Amino acid sequence: MSHTPAKTSVKMGIPISRAKLGMWLFLGTEIMFFTAFIGTYIVCFFGSPGWPTDTHQTHINIAAGGINTFVLILSSYFVVVAHEAMGLRNFARARQFLIYTMVLAFVFLGIKSYEYNGKFTHNILPGKIAENDFQAMNNTVKAMQSAVDGQLDLLVAGSEKPHEKLVVLNKELSDAKTGDSDSPRNRQLRAWLGWNEEFARLRTEVSANKLSLKQVQDRLEVDFPKTVVVDTKTSVLKAADGRDLTHITGTVDNLEAFKAKQAYKVKVPTGEEVSIAPDNVASATLLAGVIDLGHQIHHPFVMPYGNLFASCYFLMTGFHAIHVLVGMTLFAVLLMQGRGLNEKWADFMENAGLYWHFVDLVWIFLFPLLYILPGLMSAA
Repeated sequence: MSHTPAKTSVKMGIPISRAKLGMWLFLGTEIMFFTAFIGTYIVCFFGSPGWPTDTHQTHINIAAGGINTFVLILSSYFVVVAHEAMGLRNFARARQFLIYTMVLAFVFLGIKSYEYNGKFTHNILPGKIAENDFQAMNNTVKAMQSAVDGQLDLLVAGSEKPHEKLVVLNKELSDAKTGDSDSPRNRQLRAWLGWNEEFARLRTEVSANKLSLKQVQDRLEVDFPKTVVVDTKTSVLKAADGRDLTHITGTVDNLEAFKAKQAYKVKVPTGEEVSIAPDNVASATLLAGVIDLGHQIHHPFVMPYGNLFASCYFLMTGFHAIHVLVGMTLFAVLLMQGRGLNEKWADFMENAGLYWHFVDLVWIFLFPLLYILPGLMSAA
């Protein structure tokens, strides 16, 4: 009698857990996700003549990016140590290095926030960057509007509109006693009025297309720091309607003479030069010496492809930052186990580590593309 040998079952498939397989498949889709971003950036960078590479204009901080690269690489090493400790059942050591990893992740996001703040402060944002001369001048007008209105809010409290606060400010000045004209408060109010006059003149001339970008730059660098508000005892100027004026705003020709209270000349917006005698001055204020709005108004510049650059930068670094937060969430789940962290969490730890290495790898591609390459092109 013949005997048929018993059949043995053979398990087919990849010899890894379903969780790990799922993580690898997920990372595959993430690779395609970031490849699209990186590929788009490379095409835009090399296919756009005049792509912004000046790090002073784009406010790309190479040192900050380099530090962040080191921080992420070190954090990946700590994850490896934590994973190894889990395999050795040294769960206290695993927790310790997970904490180190979380600290470095916070450092990374802190540095990235510092970089983002620089771009927000200088308006390096999609749709906000000037790509021609008129846009650059218009950005300056908007910045000055914001600075003047912001200072008015500090001087006159309340929720009233700017034109209503201007009435309050003028009334306070008109009601001031003669001897108080040079008080610190009144000097501030008069300085603001001078800035407001300068802003109104700049806005009108830019809107009428009377100024070039170079002229606006010169106004910010040369004229504004030397602009004064002068009230005289007797008239020194006539208005267009024939009125005698004892209040003028303009650019002083000799700052040293002005500060020494000697005779000087003031060039007013009409182009006339008015001689000021020291004994005829009731009150005089150098705007930048009382309220310095100049530091709030960034010099206008033109950045071709600037908005496309900003879009690429924030898209890539923003999504990478989101992935950093997701990785931190995974590590937080492990740390929340406290002393209850045990071998049951080994697979979770391994998958979290794989995800974190991917986050690190993406940054290793982003750093040279966004930081090193533009710097090299700018120096070439």
